[in-house]
Amino acid sequence: MSNTAGVVVCILGADERSSILDTIVSAQSHGLSVHVAVSAIRPDLTGLEDVHQHVIEWDTDFSWARNQLLPRLDCEYVLWLDSDERLWSFPEVDGGQLNDDFYAIRWQADRGSTPSLQLRLHRRDPAIRWRGNVHEQLCRGGSIPYSARLLPGALIVHDGYEDPVVAVGKVERNLACVRPGLCIETLDLGELLAIARHETREGRFNFMHWLRVYRHAQAQPNGLYYDRRHEAAFMLCSAGYTCFAKTLLRANPLIVPLQLALLADGWRNSYILEAGRLEFLLEMLNFNFFDNQYGFPAKLLACDRDALIRYLQALAEEWIQERTAMETTPCLEFNPNQYYLRTRDVLSEILDDDLILMHQTTLKVVMLNQAAAVIWDALQWPVSLIDLLGLVLEARADANPLTLQANIRETLLVLAGNGLIQAADAGTTT
Repeated sequence: MSNTAGVVVCILGADERSSILDTIVSAQSHGLSVHVAVSAIRPDLTGLEDVHQHVIEWDTDFSWARNQLLPRLDCEYVLWLDSDERLWSFPEVDGGQLNDDFYAIRWQADRGSTPSLQLRLHRRDPAIRWRGNVHEQLCRGGSIPYSARLLPGALIVHDGYEDPVVAVGKVERNLACVRPGLCIETLDLGELLAIARHETREGRFNFMHWLRVYRHAQAQPNGLYYDRRHEAAFMLCSAGYTCFAKTLLRANPLIVPLQLALLADGWRNSYILEAGRLEFLLEMLNFNFFDNQYGFPAKLLACDRDALIRYLQALAEEWIQERTAMETTPCLEFNPNQYYLRTRDVLSEILDDDLILMHQTTLKVVMLNQAAAVIWDALQWPVSLIDLLGLVLEARADANPLTLQANIRETLLVLAGNGLIQAADAGTTT
């Protein structure tokens, strides 16, 4: 057992999971005192040597509970563990050897993944607090630290996600922590992530949720550090929208999950794997060239070409099965004199020069360029194909009318096939 002075372990233990006993034993095996936030004194923890219970009443705000516990401690640094985690390794250090406000710890999400990095160790300082009801983030003075020195020799292992019942339970619990009654635009990053993950697990992949995670102010990178947008970029790529993954890879080509995502998307669309990208990824995996801030399936370490290809094919097949709601299925026959109108419950977002539309019931998504967006704007009122042709010709008098009519008809077909417009009478309104 090492003697680690100036550092204590803190755990939220109100859920009364018995796994917390293994968490405590793992911390104490490295000479660390343990402080547990509980809603009421737990008999199973009473009498355990160097385990201190602190009664804190809270419901769903995990940051509030953490911040209530911090002033009750007498230490220089705090290491946070969840009650289903184990401190697999920790260096023998004391407070005098630690100089930074924050330290990143290697963290394994499940036993089948390589470790990534998380901010778990921080100085006990009134200016350093947790933020967010769920998927909480450390911050100093309201600002999230975008980089932190890695603490060598420390590793946290998360247990439980191998059990699908436990995994589903955590997703449901996280959803319950989202503040009720708020419009989605006002949610913090953790709450939005909880909603996006829950909807995806339930088979309702919601493009807009993941787009908002990607674009959330708390996810934006600050310098050349860990990019919190990577999960959203991966999920958007799984639905066929690759521009987000490509953006992140231009800044950091060594993010394995996003390289996997682009290759799997290529196989899904054409049964072809991009040769140069495949070779790049294979070398990355075999020579440990990857960025270890981003976890990925451990079975891919030092894998051969055939194993990697099999994994990519299986991932593509999984996406084909799970993302069918994203497919376009045009179904309306068009009459040049028929009027068309937007349907209800359509969400819209601007992304660069494109307009993104999503039907809130079917979750089908369409991306329109600037020219097609003009058509969508006109569909606030009942218009016919002939009306739309006249509208576009006003702005583009030199355009070929037959070509424009074909393009407008194609746009209307796509919108109709995704349930975004409907046939209407001239006097109809949405």
